[in-house]
Amino acid sequence: MDSSRKPVKKNPRKGAFCLSQLFFGWILPLFWRGSRMGLGKDDLTKCLKQDRSEQLGDQLEEHWEREVSQARIANRRPKLRNALFRTFYKQCLFDGFLIFLFVLIKTILPVVLAQLLIQFQEPTNSTHLAVQMLDEVSIATTLPPVALPLMSGLSETTETLQNDLAFDENAMINRRRRKRRIRIDNDSPAPGNTIYMDIASTGRQDETWETTMAPDGQLEASEEGTMDSNSLVGANGTVIDDFTTFLHHAWNDTFWLSGLLVLLTLLGCFCCHHSDLRQRLIGARMRIASCSVIYRKTLRMSKKAAGQTPAGYMINLLSNDVSRLDYGFIYIHYVWVLPFQACFTCYLIWRRVQWAAIVGVVGLLVKTIPVQTGLSRLSSIIRMRVAKKTDQRVGIMNELIQGIQVIKMYAWEKPFHKVVSNARKKEVRQIRWASYIRGIYLSTMIFTERSTLFLAIACCVIEGRAITADIVFPMAQFFNILQLTAAIFYPLAVSLGAEALVSIDRIQEFLAQDEHDPNAQASGLKRNIDDLHLQDNIGRPAIDLQNVTASWEETTDKTLKDLTVQIGTGKLLAVIGPVGSGKSSLLQLLLGELPIQNGTATINGDVSYGSQEPWLFTGTVRSNILFGLPYDRQRYQAVVRHCALTTDFQQLPDGDKTVVGERGTSLSGGQRARVSLARAVYNNASIYLLDDPLSAVDSHVGKHLFDEVIGPRGYLAQKRATRVLVTHQVHFLKEADWIVIIEGGKLVTQGTYTELANGKVDFGKLLNCGVKGAKEHGSTEEDMLASDIPEDEIPFIDGVTLDGYKLLKGSTVSLRGVTPSSCASSIAENLGRQVAEDQAEGTISWRIWATYFLSGGNILMLMFTFIMLLVSQAIVSGSDYFVTYWTRQEEKRLVNPDEVYTSTVDFLYTYGVIIIGVVVFTIFRGYLFFNICMKASRNLHDRMFARILTAPMRFFDTNPSGRILNRFSKDMGAIDELLPKAMIEAIQILLVMIGILTMIAIVNPLLLLPLIGAVALYAVALKLYLRPIQDLKRLEGITRSPVFSHLSATLTGLSTIRSSNAQEKIREEFDELQNVHSAVWQLTMASNAALGLWLDCISTAFVACVTFSFIVLHQDTYSANVGLAISQALILTGMVQYGIRQTTESIQQMTAVERVVQYTEILSENRRIDTENHS
Repeated sequence: MDSSRKPVKKNPRKGAFCLSQLFFGWILPLFWRGSRMGLGKDDLTKCLKQDRSEQLGDQLEEHWEREVSQARIANRRPKLRNALFRTFYKQCLFDGFLIFLFVLIKTILPVVLAQLLIQFQEPTNSTHLAVQMLDEVSIATTLPPVALPLMSGLSETTETLQNDLAFDENAMINRRRRKRRIRIDNDSPAPGNTIYMDIASTGRQDETWETTMAPDGQLEASEEGTMDSNSLVGANGTVIDDFTTFLHHAWNDTFWLSGLLVLLTLLGCFCCHHSDLRQRLIGARMRIASCSVIYRKTLRMSKKAAGQTPAGYMINLLSNDVSRLDYGFIYIHYVWVLPFQACFTCYLIWRRVQWAAIVGVVGLLVKTIPVQTGLSRLSSIIRMRVAKKTDQRVGIMNELIQGIQVIKMYAWEKPFHKVVSNARKKEVRQIRWASYIRGIYLSTMIFTERSTLFLAIACCVIEGRAITADIVFPMAQFFNILQLTAAIFYPLAVSLGAEALVSIDRIQEFLAQDEHDPNAQASGLKRNIDDLHLQDNIGRPAIDLQNVTASWEETTDKTLKDLTVQIGTGKLLAVIGPVGSGKSSLLQLLLGELPIQNGTATINGDVSYGSQEPWLFTGTVRSNILFGLPYDRQRYQAVVRHCALTTDFQQLPDGDKTVVGERGTSLSGGQRARVSLARAVYNNASIYLLDDPLSAVDSHVGKHLFDEVIGPRGYLAQKRATRVLVTHQVHFLKEADWIVIIEGGKLVTQGTYTELANGKVDFGKLLNCGVKGAKEHGSTEEDMLASDIPEDEIPFIDGVTLDGYKLLKGSTVSLRGVTPSSCASSIAENLGRQVAEDQAEGTISWRIWATYFLSGGNILMLMFTFIMLLVSQAIVSGSDYFVTYWTRQEEKRLVNPDEVYTSTVDFLYTYGVIIIGVVVFTIFRGYLFFNICMKASRNLHDRMFARILTAPMRFFDTNPSGRILNRFSKDMGAIDELLPKAMIEAIQILLVMIGILTMIAIVNPLLLLPLIGAVALYAVALKLYLRPIQDLKRLEGITRSPVFSHLSATLTGLSTIRSSNAQEKIREEFDELQNVHSAVWQLTMASNAALGLWLDCISTAFVACVTFSFIVLHQDTYSANVGLAISQALILTGMVQYGIRQTTESIQQMTAVERVVQYTEILSENRRIDTENHS
């Protein structure tokens, strides 16, 4: 309810123009400020309109209600996935187009690469002979104009020559453009006229000679594009369209091909990152809408359903389950894109190698889709098991935190430690299997493409095809791109989508719970609240129960049995009875929470409720009292004075503006009880239901509250309000107008005090004991009562000072036998603590990394794992370089067939052995790494839990339960599952990048210069990004905790919220908390996308340097080396940014370790006592 937490800064994305949106320029100021000064809570921005919780919740709730109605008509179960689809499908359509365009561009890239490599290919012996004969034909000679038509026979000669020489289909006529001059005699064609003459045709492309009349009468010829094999057309003949001519030129020009290659790569980068960001934002909106609907359901949930739903289950819904929606549908479009891409890729490869294309594509799909789908299904099954085990553990932790005082009082730490440890072991057992499956999945991304290339090459060898660079490297690129979809995006779409659907089903199950409806649920309950004027109610009972029977469960014993009670307007009804007799259930019935099965209950007036357990939420004391109602200064002062809070406000550091934590932390038990009573009294109702509000205060304060608030001369009686008081303090019964005694849910007797004391019930002894007990207690709070303080001297309203000086922090002593001097320092110290969660600053320290890895294994184990990572990567990079070496030898064999080289079959066997090594070592390294991560996760949880159990009560008083549970739910979930995956991917990509850059440097050492420049730009971008993203991640964790705390507090005070009709107000507060978190989340996702785009642009520039270097420097090199360098550089595009993003993701997830390590260093009770004894 504290509006001061709302951000005031404008979201930087709002109003950004097109180019700024395209290049993410709008986020640069945030990066610049964050890299220099860091980002804190003051940098939080407003949420964008399309991401606001209330708007998204309204949309999803509308579609969910429509789905429920349609399901009821069709006699089926409503499905939340249908409602989510109808809510967000329109936003996904454009993203699907962007992803389709991205896949299309990536699939065309190998075609351009193949055409480019052809320009660098060495001619074979037969090609040299063809060029020599053509040179003899085209020697500069003088020809008369009439001889020009005779040149038409040249094409026939050339065609015959081509057939006779049996050109190799993979050979080139020439490596560079050459120009030849044919001198024409006097009557030559006009200058500028062009003659096209096709001289040769290979299996892959046709060679075209373009002849142009120069001004000096010479005929220039240059080797260019592709023409018909028998065409020779002059200026007066059929002229080819200029655009077609340009395409022929460009398609066989290395500069144009290189430019096209770079341009397509750049376009793919923009499509990739913008579609990815849009999909992630849609996933976030699904999460936000689901959270809003879950919370709204919580407010409507019946007391019976709430009792059957563990708090841990609901907290897990809002932490782990809804988080699956963030990532569950990012790659969903690849489900329908994959079939198109597979067919298109197979067609393009078929045009070059025929049946090897089918073997390669089908083999890749067989190794990816069935295997990955099976792993995904198995992962989803294990995920359900993990979710159930996590629910149990978080539920136990929630109960433990709520009852920590009792646990410490009875020294139950060891039994609870055993319970939580057993629950954690069962959970880790399932997580371990999920981690191993994830390790196998990540390993397949390494060897799938290479094993597929092996199959395709083997097929080519069997068919007797030449193994050349323009076949092998484009084919490797095809498989790499198809694998990206088939082995990564498609399985992610299936696995993450399956996990998201499991979570959606769990949310759907929760939304199907029974709802609280006072008018429908309790069919016998009638409320008349239209006329709120009390004088109009005189003469009719405020509460009228006639033969009421009620029960929480239809099959269990009745909670209340055949009750008939009637209380007039403005009267005080006292309800007494032994513990568990049904007193509180009677109030729940009047609130409409307890279903009525028989009889009728009539309530004439609106109701205000004061719970037995004081309920406070995180906010100021004033906001806890007002509870969303308008501030009426006069009424507020009167309520505070009558509830004996005046002196307490004087002693609070900021008066009634002091922020208190969940459950009123930093306040004593008596203070919490009086604040809770003040909230009920401030609500201007006609009927007040007070569930033993005097039990938490001592007898004198209780007497003051009864006399000033509840009794016949109290504040409520002066308003002629009806009061129903549940109490165990029988000495107040004399003041009651009517007394009801309940036992076992049955009405034992009822009447006035006089009637009951005169013989109907002998409770005189109880009354005397109560009075005697009251007299025995000293007046510990007597001097704190507000009746001695004039109204015009109350200094607490604005939390300011008397006479210009701030009020001293005094003591409040609601507990019996505690003097003000004995607890003044303790209370003051607690009140001085900030309720807000502290935010760590700077980068993650090496101590945190060391703590994490050393928690997973000793030094020897870590060194062995590191060595295995290096060895496996050496084998992977060796397999790529071996393909280059093999291709180069095959090209030499074509050029010099008389030389002796290693046989192709031997090369194939060697490559097969290397591929087997790649498979074995990548799987083994994944097993080692995930095993270390699981041990680290288990040990960190155990240490944190041990510290929590031994933490002093001050820790629990100053930290909301939602914040503590966040460590055991969200943070441990990140350490269990997200962190290991991010780290292994970052390590794999880092090692692959090192191997790629090494091979490129070997092919062309001069590329080290642009490589150094690219690395420098990478470092600049990373430095600009790293600190802000870590701060944003910390802020995301900090802004997420209040959401959980708000839910936990709502569950505790559900009856109070409903009785005060504050559902709408408290829902708005929840939506605002979500908006704060959503703004940080949106900035975090945009930051990741911005970094990815910028890094890919740098990588594209490096690809341009690699590609054009072979053209500009005129280096005579094998096309195999050119193919290796360019294809590896293309892999860098996307891999660099993804590797750095996964590295930063690892760092971001490491903040969860940092937060857990903080709790492993909590000062324990024993250590605190030892320190105090030594001091």
